[in-house]
Amino acid sequence: MARLAGDADAVATPGVAQDAWFLNVFGLRKPATVDEAVAKIIKYDEPYGAVVIDQGPDVARHVVGFINQGGNVIFVDPQMGKIVTLKPTLKVEVGTPP
Repeated sequence: MARLAGDADAVATPGVAQDAWFLNVFGLRKPATVDEAVAKIIKYDEPYGAVVIDQGPDVARHVVGFINQGGNVIFVDPQMGKIVTLKPTLKVEVGTPP
């Protein structure tokens, strides 16, 4: 997660996102920038959900939850237990609602 916060030297071990089972069931929208994803979350008035962060083929994907509070989208990293700010250059896929 340090890499998402701007630490260019941080690395992740490739693996499978353990908390993403529901995303496999319901699917993901096509990759988008963080700003595009936030705009879609607000447009479709999704109250909560998750995004999958894709940092490249050799880096583990990471799931981050979101809460939409009246158009203010907050990202929460469940592993860290903290609110996080995603770098705008990240590519994310928004989980589709059930």
